[in-house]
Amino acid sequence: MNPHLRPHPSPHQPHDTVADNRHRRWPISSASPPPLDWEVEEVLRFARIWAPYGGAPADETFHHFGMSTSRFVDKLWEILRDRRRRPYDADQLAAVFPPPAAQAATFQETCVAHPGAYASGAVLGVHATKKVGNNREESCKVYDASNKLLGTTYRTTYGFYGTPPQVNPPAQSAR
Repeated sequence: MNPHLRPHPSPHQPHDTVADNRHRRWPISSASPPPLDWEVEEVLRFARIWAPYGGAPADETFHHFGMSTSRFVDKLWEILRDRRRRPYDADQLAAVFPPPAAQAATFQETCVAHPGAYASGAVLGVHATKKVGNNREESCKVYDASNKLLGTTYRTTYGFYGTPPQVNPPAQSAR
């Protein structure tokens, strides 16, 4: 018998090498993979640790998660937006890790959808706009569960109502 060829073991013989295991069939489960709650908990734990310091430094975020700080904040906001598993301290975390600019398209949307980003314990955000000269002044008033005003944040867009500058066509030279 050729020493390089081994007979295929019978189902009743034990496998004695790793090479024999590559042909073994593993049972396939029809169950879905477990939810990634461990990742959610780890992101929240990390955010809670760094919240008192104004957020995590980029090197720590990369060291723990292998991602940039902006990607970490995106991941955190995916968790904070999920109403089913919203953590008890979501408002405090939102205040330290503000929503990504791409996700929070406008000041108004952020005020109404995430009032906790403007004051700790805020559950209601009311947005208002007024014209002051050529400027547009927006305000976000945030309230707690008992309708107590917690604070007001203002944002001014200077020259919002200004007339667009006149563009004169280029002068034509006489030939």
